[in-house]
Amino acid sequence: MLLLAIIHIPVLLINIFGAPTQYDNVFTAAITTFGNLGSAENVDFVRIPGCNEGDFQEDVCSIPKDRLALFYSSLDVCGTIVVISGILWLHKFEAKETSNLSRSTVKASDYTISVRNVPADTTEAEVKAHFAKVTGEAIASVSLAFANSNEISLYIKRGELMKKRFVCIHKIRYEKTMLKLHGEGACDRGHLNKMLKERKRLTKIIQVQDMERAQKVTSRPYAIQAFVTFKTEDGMVKALAAYQLSWHRACLCFFPRRLRFKGLKLNVEKAPEPSTILWENLEFNDLNRFCRKGLTTAIAGFAILLSIVFTFYARNFQSKNAAKTDLQCPVEFLEYPTEEKIEFVSMNTSYLHCYCSPISMFEQGRDVICQAYLRDNLESMAMNYGAAATICFMNFFFTWLMGKAGSFEKHHSITAMEASVMIRVFLLKFVNTGCLGLLFNQKWLRKIVNISLEESQADFGVQWYETGGMSIFIVIFVNIFSPHVMPYLQYKKFKAKIRKIEQNLTEDHNTSDAYKVW
Repeated sequence: MLLLAIIHIPVLLINIFGAPTQYDNVFTAAITTFGNLGSAENVDFVRIPGCNEGDFQEDVCSIPKDRLALFYSSLDVCGTIVVISGILWLHKFEAKETSNLSRSTVKASDYTISVRNVPADTTEAEVKAHFAKVTGEAIASVSLAFANSNEISLYIKRGELMKKRFVCIHKIRYEKTMLKLHGEGACDRGHLNKMLKERKRLTKIIQVQDMERAQKVTSRPYAIQAFVTFKTEDGMVKALAAYQLSWHRACLCFFPRRLRFKGLKLNVEKAPEPSTILWENLEFNDLNRFCRKGLTTAIAGFAILLSIVFTFYARNFQSKNAAKTDLQCPVEFLEYPTEEKIEFVSMNTSYLHCYCSPISMFEQGRDVICQAYLRDNLESMAMNYGAAATICFMNFFFTWLMGKAGSFEKHHSITAMEASVMIRVFLLKFVNTGCLGLLFNQKWLRKIVNISLEESQADFGVQWYETGGMSIFIVIFVNIFSPHVMPYLQYKKFKAKIRKIEQNLTEDHNTSDAYKVW
């Protein structure tokens, strides 16, 4: 990152100090971008900051705009090369580090395979005999997974209720202890009665769920998956190699008979770590997960479409307002007396920006002539920030949605769930944030939202940076800080909780411990 910042320092210096600012008294992203250079008819040469023409024999303190664009492009190429080189280095380093960790770490998954599509009446002895015959290697153990997801889910709910009841009981014990040690004044009778009722309520709910579980849960669930652990790593490798068939041999008709189990085709893959397996989800097959992922992805896609529609309308509104200021002001207009300026813009409202732009926003609000101009600018600014806020909100929504989708999609392991969530959150945020500049120029998308966006500058000129570029700049700026907001608030909440506990303990025990370690 430091190298990228150093590479792009010339761009910032030339644009801020060398290029002519197109807008006065307005904060715009065009100040630090190509938009500051203006269109070709407005800017032909750009001054080099820090250069004094009197120190040289020739006029070398100005550079043509086309050569400057080539220089900027060269810097972008250098920055791109740095990024690609960094990614390649990280990829190589990651592969090397993974290999080193694999050689020095022994995990249960290094010896275990996951076998799906097993018959319902499968026994551990049958699976053990089958894979011992296929691989010729000794098998340490076989564990069957059964279709008891309903039972597991009920026990998970029971555990959550038991946890709430456990906390409630400890609150009751605290109030009764304070009553016993310090009398009525130290005990909150209202809180104690409330906790007693809560304990009674939770106990009744647990009893009802226990009766429902006894009725719903079957006593003999059928097998749905098997985990085969070999005594050596070679056994796991041989089993995976035996079932890695070409696409035509993987079909049931051409599937080798020696690999079939009770006449059925088995799906064999490397098993995840035991601690990451979501046992309650093993009952759901690939088709079910695919349909669930399709549903959540469709919801996310609809949210992206809403974000795009709003940003398109915002940019269209901004473009129409910006088009009102496209006309060039008359020569020496700024030198006109105030009365002549007012008379001119009153008769030619298209030149209203010539009179109102040089004065401050406060003066525009007090001037009757500039109030409409100020209102249009404020509305445009509100649409600009609103579009950026919509994009940022959608990014938070995608994170929340994919977090919920991880549980809804019934992945077989925590690793697979987190990988799926991470990839789709990245892609959704990338499209919602990074691709807006490209989506603005897609004609088919313009037809969908029924917006033409016919601008006088279709390229990355001043007008683009004033409208679409400004929105993207705001989004990127917000995204720098937004990931740190929730961790910071959680940290402050945790510190406040610790401070409250320390104060209570200090008051109760009258301690002078400076470090307050409890």
